[in-house]
Amino acid sequence: MVIGKGVDSHLPSNLSGFDTRVREIVFPQNNQHQDYPLVFINFLGNFGSWRFRGGAPYTDLKHEAEMNRIYQTSGVKSPKVDATIPFPTQFCMDYGLPLPANDRNSDKIGESLHEYLQRCSIDYKFSDLSEKSVDKTDKEYKRGYLHGQNIRRFRNIWRVHDLEKELRDGNMDNVRLILDFSQEILSQEFPQAKINFKGYENYFSKVQKSLNLEHNKSR
Repeated sequence: MVIGKGVDSHLPSNLSGFDTRVREIVFPQNNQHQDYPLVFINFLGNFGSWRFRGGAPYTDLKHEAEMNRIYQTSGVKSPKVDATIPFPTQFCMDYGLPLPANDRNSDKIGESLHEYLQRCSIDYKFSDLSEKSVDKTDKEYKRGYLHGQNIRRFRNIWRVHDLEKELRDGNMDNVRLILDFSQEILSQEFPQAKINFKGYENYFSKVQKSLNLEHNKSR
C-alpha cells in the first residue's frame, strides 16, 4: 500500500500534504501489487472513509439529483440533472469498480464493498479503523457500493478559463463569440437584468495586456 501524508501523521515530511482534517490517505494494492482507484481516508477524530477516486456512489448521485430537482423548483439556478445512470459491467471491469448484478437499469444492485475487496484481493485490514469502515459502508449502501454519474444539462458551454485562454492568445473574435453567446443565454435566464456586453472591447484589451504580463512573469 501507499500512504499519503496528512496533518499529525508522523510520516516523512517529503510526502505531499493533504487537507488539514486528514491524518493520512492510503492507496491500497492487491496481492499482485496492482493499483486500484480505491482510497482509504483516515480523518482526524478517528473517522475513516473508503472512496473511489473520480467517482461517486449511485445512491449519493440519486440524492444529489433529487436536491437538484428541489433547487430547480425553488428558483435556484444550477445545471439541471437530466438522468442518473449506473456504470455498466464492462466499464466497471475496465476501471476496477464494484460490479453491478446486471446491466438492467431497473435493478441497480451489485457488489458490496466487502465483496469487491475480496474479489480484487485488496488488503483492507491494515487497521481496526479501515476494517470497521468497510462494515459501516456496507450498512449504509445496502444495495451495493455501485458507482455512476449524473447527466447534466449546461446551457452555456463556455467557462471562465475558456475566456481567459482566448484573451491571453489575443483571439478577440473568439472573445466576442463567447460573450455574445453568454449574453443571449443570460438574457433569457434573467430578462429583467437587461444584460449587455457591448462596449467591452477596451476593457478586455486591458485585461488581455494584464494577462500577458502575468504570463510572461511566470515563465
